[in-house]
Amino acid sequence: MNQKTVYFLHDQGEAHSQITEFLKPFYTLIDEDLSFSFEGLKTKELYAQIDMRLETTPFDFLLIQHDRQLELFDSEKRRIRIDFDSDKLNYARKVIAKDPFLRAIGQSRKRVLDVSAGLAIDSVFLSQHGHDVTAVERNPLLFSLLNHAKQTSENLKKRNIEFKFGDSSEFVKSLASKGKFDCIYFDPMFPDKAKSALPKQEMVLFRQLVGNDLDSEAVLETLLKFGSRVVVKRPAYAGPIGFKPTNAFESKLIRFDIYDNGL
Repeated sequence: MNQKTVYFLHDQGEAHSQITEFLKPFYTLIDEDLSFSFEGLKTKELYAQIDMRLETTPFDFLLIQHDRQLELFDSEKRRIRIDFDSDKLNYARKVIAKDPFLRAIGQSRKRVLDVSAGLAIDSVFLSQHGHDVTAVERNPLLFSLLNHAKQTSENLKKRNIEFKFGDSSEFVKSLASKGKFDCIYFDPMFPDKAKSALPKQEMVLFRQLVGNDLDSEAVLETLLKFGSRVVVKRPAYAGPIGFKPTNAFESKLIRFDIYDNGL
């Protein structure tokens, strides 16, 4: 991966202690692939800085923090913002009769590990229905959006859900006990044909962040060594990822492949 340049613009009106606390997670995410620059600006100037940055100092990604919100832009001004409270379409969706997702996970399997958090739409859904969810995200910018959205959410204070930054395979290997989670959930990126919950432009940016999950078969192989049940989300038209599932539940567009391996 080539090094990516990220600019972080924040509301200069906030107290220095607030900004320092807010920036802590970002410093821990700086590595050889991400180059960060930080700058404080007045709130009214924030969005005007996007065009200025493009003209004077090209960037790959631009993070803007203001009014307790965090937004991510790319160089084409496509945007992603996660709001667990206001985005009812993605984070307060209703259960359909015999919901295939909940059936695949299993209501009695309370402790769920989501190894591909993404925008956490599925993780939040599971937490709404009584599951204790740990969601792992390996992209540092996406994790930052998730982490900030959780900190500012009133709804998630009522649920048992936490986000972890790291590689899913390495996270699973590091678990002290193989029985810590009752179910492992894996949602690799779908091929382009699949219908997306995101607007088209937002989906382009999302793909830039997470890639095409070309290592999904290797990830699944690792998960099967540690999980008594692994559930993999697939488009209905696509086959399983490398291994024949034990069972599956599906809707018109989505299928959930179940791997029970008796651990």
